[in-house]
Amino acid sequence: MRKLQFWVIDQVRKFAHAEPFEHFAIELSSGAMLFVHSRDHIATTDLGTGRVAILADDGTFDVISGLHITRVRKLTLEEQIQ
Repeated sequence: MRKLQFWVIDQVRKFAHAEPFEHFAIELSSGAMLFVHSRDHIATTDLGTGRVAILADDGTFDVISGLHITRVRKLTLEEQIQ
């Protein structure tokens, strides 16, 4: 289970550090979707806890376990406009 968790975090890191940066979404097991519009708004842990933190424009943030991430994908053009 831990290997899967770290694999998911690695996928998030690939999107976060891609050049050029592209907006992406993280879909959660609850069905919620978190949008990442800037690499400045995302952080991942390196200490083995398998967490991702996403900062929203309003100053709030979400900390997510890699076990709850079901999908990481690029945003569509329609989603980027919203």
